[in-house]
Amino acid sequence: MKKKEDLSFDFDFLEKLVVGIGEVSQITDIPTRQIRYWEEKQIIESLPEKEGKNRKYDYKNICCLLRNFWTKVILWTLHPKK
Repeated sequence: MKKKEDLSFDFDFLEKLVVGIGEVSQITDIPTRQIRYWEEKQIIESLPEKEGKNRKYDYKNICCLLRNFWTKVILWTLHPKK
């Protein structure tokens, strides 16, 4: 008899998930330059950094990055520049 898989998700893990800007860029395929621009425009916010350290982002900010990226893609698709 086959055992049922436990499909529960550890949401606490998402609260602890923190990755650097390079990793976020690799995961999302959004250039680091774009990520820095959105941070400069206060669209997203990196976690407080120690001097000389790379920017770090949590799950909430990664989701925000993806929303902004896909909104940009959809708007561009609907209204391409000539």
